[in-house]
Amino acid sequence: MSAVAPDQERTAPPAPPAAIPDGPTARAHRHGRLAATIERRRGRGALTAQEIAFPAGTVRLTEPDGDGVVELQQTAPSGGLLGGDRLEVAVRVGRDVQASLVTQGATRVYRPADGRSPTELRTSLAVAGGARVEWVPHHLLLYRGAHVHQRTAIDVAPDAGLLAWEALSAGRTARGERFAWAGLDTRLRITRAGRPLLADGAVLEGGGEPFDGADLCATVVAVLPHAGAGAADGLANALHDVLTAAGGVLGSASVPVPGCVVARVLGRDAPATYRALHGVREGIRAALGLPRPSRPIA
Repeated sequence: MSAVAPDQERTAPPAPPAAIPDGPTARAHRHGRLAATIERRRGRGALTAQEIAFPAGTVRLTEPDGDGVVELQQTAPSGGLLGGDRLEVAVRVGRDVQASLVTQGATRVYRPADGRSPTELRTSLAVAGGARVEWVPHHLLLYRGAHVHQRTAIDVAPDAGLLAWEALSAGRTARGERFAWAGLDTRLRITRAGRPLLADGAVLEGGGEPFDGADLCATVVAVLPHAGAGAADGLANALHDVLTAAGGVLGSASVPVPGCVVARVLGRDAPATYRALHGVREGIRAALGLPRPSRPIA
């Protein structure tokens, strides 16, 4: 992981993924797209625009807890993604909206029919001023022979707050498919008002034991609004305590750049990992001024 100081050269905020081109490739593989805009209307978050192309699935915006935090859930109509498929997600969250962005379940990726075409996952989020947003999808699950390129870009306004995580499974371990994929190239980039804040990523080939026996690995990022060093340090210490006390996981947290806290979690299995992530989520929500989540993501 590498962090970039916020006073470096300004870059443009992440743009929504480009339109899907026509041609032989587009006809041979499925290129799905989900674009959504959430804005504040009559005192609450409302879905004001959406664009959906299979296999992106549908979206549903609700306020399940009645606490002012709307939940945008992305469903998964197909059993998974194949090699050569491309799934693009672009979400814009307007000023002062409080929103949780979730997925229906794990993102399953199968091996390519031709043995070489990668599956592309591209996510772009833009968080406007005063907003508080959670990007908390279920984990990525690669089947035997799968090859994935994943890119996530998030831009956060200076007075906005963010909780974002990404998790990766070792594979279908019960079927003996531990790190049986062909390859994974994943990148996470977070900017604040266009200025680089955090860059993270990994390139993993199949085989080996990069998780030291754990079944899942998760990265959690919290971006605090106008936060000083003290607030971020206090949150990192609190998250470290949560992870130390959690059973079945190994993890800690640090402050790579001011106002940004990053936690790493290695989980023995999915239940242990998500229990620990729920505790981390509670701590970050409190720091962002959001109500305590009533339901865990599992």
